[in-house]
Amino acid sequence: MKKGIKVTLSVCLGVLVALGTFAGVLALNGTCKEEYVKADTKYSNWMQYLSDDTLLSNTIIPGSHDSGTINMKWVSETQTDTIKQQLESGVRYFDLRVNKKKDNQYVMYHSSSNGVDFLPILSDIKSFIVAHPSETLLLDFQHFKNGSAGDVKSFVYSSLYKNNLLVENKTTLSDLAYISSLTLKEARGKCVVFFGDDSDLVSETYIFARNNDECTKSGMSLNSCYVSSYNKSSSSEYIEKGLPFYYDNIKNKISIEKYKGIFVLQGQLTDGQLIFGPWSKENKHQGNMHDYIVSLKNSSNLSLTNVIMRDFINTDKTNDIIGLNTYKGQVKTTNLDEFQKFFTVE
Repeated sequence: MKKGIKVTLSVCLGVLVALGTFAGVLALNGTCKEEYVKADTKYSNWMQYLSDDTLLSNTIIPGSHDSGTINMKWVSETQTDTIKQQLESGVRYFDLRVNKKKDNQYVMYHSSSNGVDFLPILSDIKSFIVAHPSETLLLDFQHFKNGSAGDVKSFVYSSLYKNNLLVENKTTLSDLAYISSLTLKEARGKCVVFFGDDSDLVSETYIFARNNDECTKSGMSLNSCYVSSYNKSSSSEYIEKGLPFYYDNIKNKISIEKYKGIFVLQGQLTDGQLIFGPWSKENKHQGNMHDYIVSLKNSSNLSLTNVIMRDFINTDKTNDIIGLNTYKGQVKTTNLDEFQKFFTVE
């Protein structure tokens, strides 16, 4: 066989192998996801078991990363449940990113992918908090695209603020001090709204400021530190180096600012090569992250733990996170046995 033909055959074989691998990745990410299983009603009202004087910033809360990405293409999808379903599964913190399209349609987005409409999500949030007055929701509008921030603020005002469903700082305290001292009794039946991307709209009394990914700003009401190199590393390296770094970051901020505010621990990995996608990364990470969360019940970091954010959140994941409140002494003594029966950390 001539050399040129051999080279051509080798190239063709390499292409076929690459295409086969790519097809396998698509199959893995597109067909192996769990179907939604309706959650037990205990997850819809789990905050009712916590004492009224518990600080919101001291409550351990399940959160979802890129909450509105259901039905996006596989490289962008980090959740396979709707936000309504996530609410029913016990999620109380939502990472929300809104894009304003050219036709003035408002959709959720992640990177270059657009997803479901935003306004029905806001309607579901309103309906849920009205129907479950024992709960508190944290709405973290991390990023805005194509100038959507002002419109989102108007939608939030009309849907939530005008119906007395938002936490509002009417005191002389700074927003950071106010959020740090906010009790569940004061926050029940309401949402706390955070805006990012340096929005000037945080001057509103019902919108609180979130920090940037590097957490380099002071006086922010919510800190959710994200260091790309850590989140793009392997599961074991992330847990060994990334998570301790995030805890050290919030410890340092408290030592300087005297207040913690809301602390969001990023529990997800990032597919830096955009090859295998979030689902594949989470499959490899889930067992390790579960063990890490369980270990927090005996860790000095338990006192700092607040929101734990996860990809592909479900009741298995929310159960571990909610159950940690037992070890913080947050549960009403009259409800402790029932709470521990429902929410176990093991």
